[in-house]
Amino acid sequence: AARVEIIVVNDNSTDKTMEHLLKYSGENRVLLIDKKDGGSAAKARNEGLLHAKGRYIVFLDSDDRLPEGAIETLYRAITENGADICQGGWQYIEADGTCGLTQRYKEATYLGKKRAHIFDLPGMPWGKIYSRELFNNIRFPENYCCFEDSVIHFLIFRSAGKIISTGETVYLWRKNPSGITATSQNSKKAVLSALIVKDMLKMSDRLGLDKDLLYLKSLTMQLSNFCYANVSGLPEKEKEAVFAFCSALYRERVTKEETKDLPYVIKNEAGALLLGRFDLWEKQGKLFQLMN
Repeated sequence: AARVEIIVVNDNSTDKTMEHLLKYSGENRVLLIDKKDGGSAAKARNEGLLHAKGRYIVFLDSDDRLPEGAIETLYRAITENGADICQGGWQYIEADGTCGLTQRYKEATYLGKKRAHIFDLPGMPWGKIYSRELFNNIRFPENYCCFEDSVIHFLIFRSAGKIISTGETVYLWRKNPSGITATSQNSKKAVLSALIVKDMLKMSDRLGLDKDLLYLKSLTMQLSNFCYANVSGLPEKEKEAVFAFCSALYRERVTKEETKDLPYVIKNEAGALLLGRFDLWEKQGKLFQLMN
């Protein structure tokens, strides 16, 4: 059986969380951190990463749960397959606390040409187990109040050698209408989903990650599907301004020739960005829905 180290980061909670957690202080392999200068999921996760000593990492958000046996399932899958990341399925926790629909993934290995299909898997930090080494030189961007999990698709997935998925359910995700994701999309904060890409590109350059098909696919989808879905509810002028930023950033990095091997739909998104065609960007964006 795997030995588990539990790191709990209390980030200015107002519901006496730390009071309850103190019952576990002194427990073997339980570390409690009361972070006074937090204020974001990125800072809390990064604080946990600073103290992590184990070979693998699993993230759990404050309002979610792990089903029984989740850690063992993920640990067994990642070790038996010699993988760097393993993605599992999740089940929704409804507003009344009951468990609802389940999202499962087929057992698959993402190597070689299949690697560019990694967007079959979601980009949330949770529901996965990671080799801790992936986070040696990567941290969640702390200067943003939301959308910090973009680093999973754009940096962590690209840094991994072998990624797999398992058909088992390993996470219970609470639908929270007042959560960060729900309250950020289509608000003024939604523009951060575009701005954060610029910082991720700088990190990618610093890390020396390959600018392969996975990179191109990821960059295209970040600046088209994901950004549009987040800002789609904003006034037209604001959406156009976000698109102008995305288009300019894309053209700094990508040429038309480089997009020739992209899948058809993503190639259309690349074309909208390269041509500065807001109408095409919006048309393609409407076909895509973020998980909520």
